[in-house]
Amino acid sequence: STAVSGVRRGQGGGGACIQCSCGRCPTSFHVTCAHAAGVTMEPDEWPYVVSITCHRHQSRSSSRAAFQKDIVLGQTVISKHKNLRYYSSKVTQVTSQTFYEVMFDDGSFSNDTYPEDIVSRDCACLGPPEVGEAVQVKWPDGLFYGAKYQGSNTSHMYQVEFEDGSQVVAKREDVYTLDEDLPKKVKGRLVSIVLAKHLLACVVLEACDFHHRYTSTMTDKMRRKKIQNITW
Repeated sequence: STAVSGVRRGQGGGGACIQCSCGRCPTSFHVTCAHAAGVTMEPDEWPYVVSITCHRHQSRSSSRAAFQKDIVLGQTVISKHKNLRYYSSKVTQVTSQTFYEVMFDDGSFSNDTYPEDIVSRDCACLGPPEVGEAVQVKWPDGLFYGAKYQGSNTSHMYQVEFEDGSQVVAKREDVYTLDEDLPKKVKGRLVSIVLAKHLLACVVLEACDFHHRYTSTMTDKMRRKKIQNITW
């Protein structure tokens, strides 16, 4: 589970504020007010724990979601590697995943909690809790946190494989087709495999050239030394 909780886990109080993460947008709000107003809060990359999108910028994000094309097996896409950089990859599996939405007792919110992370109820047998029901959530840190169940959503999950053989599973919003416009933060972390291979080839050629020149120099030195010994 990757919940939206930058202010959570001992950092936040009732007066903690969060600010829109888009560019230099000055819009800010309290965590509970932001959630009540429908402000988008999502996990972000280190060093930013949470990404906040105000209503003005949210409309732009929504327009992208509205025009997202379907992704199929075998399709080449751009997705995030475990090293947090983006690479070309191939879709190897498409599945659907149901997530639970919970509001934690400190006011933070998660919209992608796995049903099995609700430890106070056997959701596999009993189904989801009632909306507003108090639950206990197991977090990746191994601790348990109190929350209230808010509902559920279903997302398509895409398993992609990179050229190095590693695989990750990502949501649709974290996968980009080759003809989609890439956000600035994605462009800044995009690695071209062709460029990477070219740079690697240049490094190898430079190393080979250095080895050749070093070997030639040593051979010449040995030859001159041998001639000097014969002269003496």
